Amino acid sequence: MFPEPLSAASTPAPTIPRRVPVNPAAMAGDYFTWGELIESQAARRRPEVWAQQIDPPDGVLLNLRRLVGDVLDPLRRALGCPLTVSSGYRCPELNVIVQGADKSAHIAGRAADLKASIWLATDGELHEERATVLNGAIVQGRSMRDVPRTGNGWLWLAVVQWSHALKIDKAIHEFGSPGVPAWIHVQVSETASAAPREQFLRHDPAGGHYYERMTREEAICL
Repeated sequence: MFPEPLSAASTPAPTIPRRVPVNPAAMAGDYFTWGELIESQAARRRPEVWAQQIDPPDGVLLNLRRLVGDVLDPLRRALGCPLTVSSGYRCPELNVIVQGADKSAHIAGRAADLKASIWLATDGELHEERATVLNGAIVQGRSMRDVPRTGNGWLWLAVVQWSHALKIDKAIHEFGSPGVPAWIHVQVSETASAAPREQFLRHDPAGGHYYERMTREEAICL
C-alpha cells in the first residue's frame, strides 16, 4: 500500500558523553530534538520531577536514540511532514502521575506517542498520492476506496504497513474511532538485538486499560 521507507536515520552514537542534564535544543536525530522526547507539562509543574525528567539514565538515552534512529526519523522522512511526540520518555515518578502502566516502555525510553500534522491529511498532492495507492486495494475482501482518513488515520496506516522496515515492536491504536486514532503508540524492542514482535493493538472502545490484539490485516482494515 505504501512504499517502504527508503533510508534509515543516522547511526546512533555508541556512547553518550555525560554527566549533565539533556540539552532540550540538541538534536537526538535528523528531525527530533531531545526536548521533544522528554517534554512534559505534568513534570514541569513539579520541579523535583522535572529535574529527573531532563536527566535520564544513560540506558534510557541509548534507547531513545534507537527509537529515533529506527522508527521516528525514518517515518518522518518517508511521510515528508512533521510528526508531534505527545509523550516520549517518562521518568518513573512522571509515569505514576500520568497513570501509565507499571512496566510502560516509556519509562525505558523505548516508546513514543505520535500525532500527525494536519498537513498529512489536507495537502492536496500528498492526499491524492495516498488515495491513489489505497484505491482498489483490498485486504481480507474489504475495499479501502472510500475510507475517510485524518492525519492520524494516514499515520496509522503507514505505521502498520511499514512496521517491519521501521523495526516496530508494538503499535497501539489509541482511543479515537476505528481507523482514526487519537494518537499512536510506537515502541522498539527491549534490546537492540531482540527481534521486533510487530504487535498491533487497539484500545478497547468499552474503556479501561484493556487492549485488543489485531493481525496486520485487521489493523489496516480498522
